[in-house]
Amino acid sequence: MRIGIITIHNSTNYGASLQAWALYKFLVDCGFDCEVIDLHRPVHDDYIFSKRFTDYHGMCKEAQRFHLKKFIRTHIIKKKEPAGVAAREAKFTAFNGKIRLSRPYRSIDDLYAEPPAYDVYVTGSDQVWNPTQPFCIEPYFLTFVKDGNARKISYASSIGIESLTEREQADFKRWLGGYDVISVREAEGKALLEKLISKEVAQVADPTFLLGASYWQSIAKRPNVDGAYILCFKLYAGNHLVEYAAEIARRSGRKVIVLPEGKPVDGCEIVYDAGPEDYLGYIANADMLISDSFHANVFGILLGTKNQWAYISPDNKRGSRIVSLFKTFGLSDHFIRPNLSIAYSELDAAGKDLAGIGATVETVTLSARNFLLEALRS
Repeated sequence: MRIGIITIHNSTNYGASLQAWALYKFLVDCGFDCEVIDLHRPVHDDYIFSKRFTDYHGMCKEAQRFHLKKFIRTHIIKKKEPAGVAAREAKFTAFNGKIRLSRPYRSIDDLYAEPPAYDVYVTGSDQVWNPTQPFCIEPYFLTFVKDGNARKISYASSIGIESLTEREQADFKRWLGGYDVISVREAEGKALLEKLISKEVAQVADPTFLLGASYWQSIAKRPNVDGAYILCFKLYAGNHLVEYAAEIARRSGRKVIVLPEGKPVDGCEIVYDAGPEDYLGYIANADMLISDSFHANVFGILLGTKNQWAYISPDNKRGSRIVSLFKTFGLSDHFIRPNLSIAYSELDAAGKDLAGIGATVETVTLSARNFLLEALRS
């Protein structure tokens, strides 16, 4: 059985990179002949923009402007990145290079003209079905597949938002018609799709759970940090979370490590050169994780971080996925208030039930594996 995965891959985003690897590695370890369809996205320098395949909100045009700004910054102004960024990108290149890819598709038009042939096509996870993505999401519904006998499966696809426009609903309803098995990552996504289609929609865990906790612990690289530390992993714009972490550091007497970037704040050490294995190690060995990232919080759970707190800023429209995650693992009381008013003593006092969470991880992992293998073999 030949399997082709389409997902957000070849990325310098920790979560995207690790979730793509997890789904691919699990299938390969199960003995399947598997590869990831190498569809490039606007963030890649060689991407060819399409007139036919565009995103919903004009973000592709923004990406074109970003390419121009990047070229000017790199080749004309010759602005230097912070020390360590090049090393981080090299580590990502090496890690992502472990995945076997199809031939490259530098444009969506090319993919539809000459799609790769597999027995089974799998839409992978991450926010492949989020209509606010800065790229056209239609290919991630497998509408490019020409073989009517090929099996189509979605595994833990994420919509990432809580509502769809009328246009988006119509497109989703049409695009989902060809699937044999549909599963999503969040309860909100399941509820949205069940209103649109008559097919069963399952809710399953992020693909990182397929490999189990022990695998991630085995590849996590222990950081060279003396003493206890708090890890702040910030994805969204602004420096408020870093400044809050710095205040926590002052009150707790612990150092704060910040990944992957932020504006320098007294009491915080920003680490620019962390690759995927380093990222896992920083999370695994932290005394406390403070993050607005879905996948950072996933790995806080998988790696048994002593304590963790999630933050969803008031303007973050993608926060429902963390809410759903924390509900599953009994962490619904581990959210930092939007105004960042929660004191360190309150954070420290509310620990994690590591044994209970570990047992839930095992149950979730077994369920995820069984679901995917049954979907492939039905």
